[in-house]
Amino acid sequence: MANSDDGNEPSDRFYKFLEYELDFQRRRKQEIFSWASSLLVAIIGGVIALTEVHGVMLALAHKRVLTFAIVILGGFSCCWIKVHWDEYLRARKKLASYYDRIAAKGKGDY
Repeated sequence: MANSDDGNEPSDRFYKFLEYELDFQRRRKQEIFSWASSLLVAIIGGVIALTEVHGVMLALAHKRVLTFAIVILGGFSCCWIKVHWDEYLRARKKLASYYDRIAAKGKGDY
């Protein structure tokens, strides 16, 4: 497939690939956010249910483990979102340069 680095015009398949990549990255970010928020809500709900409904007091060690798990989960989610965001921006930039070339030449030239 042609790309902008070799000076050739990209093929329709390449446009479709980049559009698919953008859509994939958008969906992936949403999935990561949904996954992380579901786990965090479950953890918080579990702690509230244990402490309020059943009157259980969590030991300091348990609180630390829960805090550590939440920090790790949040950090992991942020890292994955950053990775996918960077991929999204690269694909978007490449696709935008192709669209700019098409706009400069005019719609009737293709």
